Amino acid sequence: MTLLSPSAAEAVIAAIGAGALCGLSVVCVGKTTAAALRRHGLSPVVAARGDAEGVAAAVAGALRR
Repeated sequence: MTLLSPSAAEAVIAAIGAGALCGLSVVCVGKTTAAALRRHGLSPVVAARGDAEGVAAAVAGALRR
């Protein structure tokens, strides 16, 4: 799953619960989105860059885990 903003992270967690994301690779962009996910006990993969290439690289890396 890829989340690009803290509000998106909070909306997904409100809708399905943080537990539903456990065991999934959650890729995010930025420190604030990562912090929102960490507040719910998740360990996101943070894209090194916020552009499409950076997100794609983070997703590819997460899939290789």
